[in-house]
Amino acid sequence: MSISEYARPREDQSGDFALKALRIVFFTGFSIVATVLGFVFIPPAGVVIAALVAWKGFDEIFLTEERFGLRALSFIAFSGFATVATILGFVFLPPSGVALAIYFIWRGFTRFGASGDTAADVRDEGPKVPAPTGNSAFDAYRDDTLRRLEQERANFEAFLVRLRAAKDASEFDDFLDARAARVAAEGSDHHLER
Repeated sequence: MSISEYARPREDQSGDFALKALRIVFFTGFSIVATVLGFVFIPPAGVVIAALVAWKGFDEIFLTEERFGLRALSFIAFSGFATVATILGFVFLPPSGVALAIYFIWRGFTRFGASGDTAADVRDEGPKVPAPTGNSAFDAYRDDTLRRLEQERANFEAFLVRLRAAKDASEFDDFLDARAARVAAEGSDHHLER
């Protein structure tokens, strides 16, 4: 592959990452402020706001991204929000603090970790395609290298299958030879006893 093929333009997604990260930060900040104001002025409103943020935020903000950096930022932001909302719930309306803690654990933290993975999340869908870095030459080089490595891996696995088959055949041949020798020895022992 020539250098010019590595240099072909690719869609730059670094701006997309920054916008999504900013969206997560602003959403979380606004949610914290709205929840604090709700608890200070009308405690049941704080509970409702916190529950709505956890409910709608997960579907549209916190859990919408597969990239590790954005998932980590989402987890940190959600943890901060959940902590503030739960503490305020305990301070202003104690039963709501317990309810919010249970809701956040059920709705939030379990969905970030392994216990919230669905069968579709766990299912192996083959090799993952790395996200573009923004440097099209490097991305093309990396893709080509990964493709070659995948081919080498497949060739090595095929070699291991052939090697195991040859080893099995050799062990089986040794077994048959040992058995034939044992049968021959047993046969000669039987002739001597008569």
